[in-house]
Amino acid sequence: MRATALRAVGGAATETITEDIHTTIRLHRAGWRTVYHNEVLARGLAADDAAQYQLQRNRWGTGAMQVLRVENPLTVPGLTIGQRLGYTATLLGWFDSWRTLGFLVLPPLVLVTGQIPILADGMIFAVAFGVTYGLQQAALYLLGRGAYRPLMSIVFDLVRMSSNFLATMTLFTSRTPAFRVTPKGRIATDRGRIQAPVFLRATLGASFIGAAVYLGHLLGIITIGYAAEWAAGVFSWLGVNAGLVWVAMRRIRSIRFAAERRNAVRFAVDIPGAVDGSVASVQDVSVGGALIATSEPLVERETHLLSFELADRGTSLWARIRSSRRAASGEHHYAFEFEPGQYPAKGVLARAVFVGRYAVAGVERHAWSELLRREIGSLSYRFQSRARIEAEGPVVPVPG
Repeated sequence: MRATALRAVGGAATETITEDIHTTIRLHRAGWRTVYHNEVLARGLAADDAAQYQLQRNRWGTGAMQVLRVENPLTVPGLTIGQRLGYTATLLGWFDSWRTLGFLVLPPLVLVTGQIPILADGMIFAVAFGVTYGLQQAALYLLGRGAYRPLMSIVFDLVRMSSNFLATMTLFTSRTPAFRVTPKGRIATDRGRIQAPVFLRATLGASFIGAAVYLGHLLGIITIGYAAEWAAGVFSWLGVNAGLVWVAMRRIRSIRFAAERRNAVRFAVDIPGAVDGSVASVQDVSVGGALIATSEPLVERETHLLSFELADRGTSLWARIRSSRRAASGEHHYAFEFEPGQYPAKGVLARAVFVGRYAVAGVERHAWSELLRREIGSLSYRFQSRARIEAEGPVVPVPG
């Protein structure tokens, strides 16, 4: 960004908590041009768990609502038609939470009341919906260039629904929100499950009520005059919604995605190294420590000298062993924590791992179909285990 451009609009916009998009609107209003620079210039840390993710989304959404009040791109002068459409689509996109909430609430409402929002032939509606939804998915797949994952996109719509919805409500209030920074780095002292949002728990409960009412209608226990012959389709829709909400809640509460106790993100590097001059393999590394594999156990001492053979140069740091274990392969794995200070060597290591395109250690990417099978399989196993316990009785440990 040119300093002259920033000075021309009075500096960075500080009236809202999303100063980046707000400042850019003012630059465009003043006639300055922006271009897309297709190169990674910096790397940073994303939200580490569901709580941080929702906090971040709430802040961004709240800032978007502030921009709509302070500098609405539809009404302020100086923007082109394309810029108005682009900014408006971005800022109003936070209202997708209202759509998501509507999709979740509608099926149980229909099943409980018998009323439907659309009076149309079932086949005509199914064709119209199928074509529209199919075109949306095709567009997302093509624009995603292979990165679009349909199931996970819906799951994360549900994960951020509560925070986005609460953020949009600030559009109708005059209270100035506080700027809450998203905690960065893996610094949790106690790694545990977090509570699923009230919105998700409430919609799942509503789905169970809707399902119970419809099943009661089928069994003749209660009578509901449905306005159309769509009840079975709505019941199926409710089942799909409940399954997706369950997956989203499992994702939020999963220990796998909980905050880490480590003080820095680890990168899986698999590079040669050494411990006190003996050959070793570096499995992962962070700015705070490293995981080293050796063929023979290390001689115990207070500190060890770790050497790393990086792509452009090598570096060495003193470190202490925090934990160790014997791998199934027979290797000895040691978790090291670097000694305080040593900033020049840590700087060399940090630049190497952040620029080196290394994957974050412990992160695996699974196809959406595999995720769905895993979630359904886990639920099935729970019911099987419960049924087995009821049939055979609990296992009683034998003393000695």
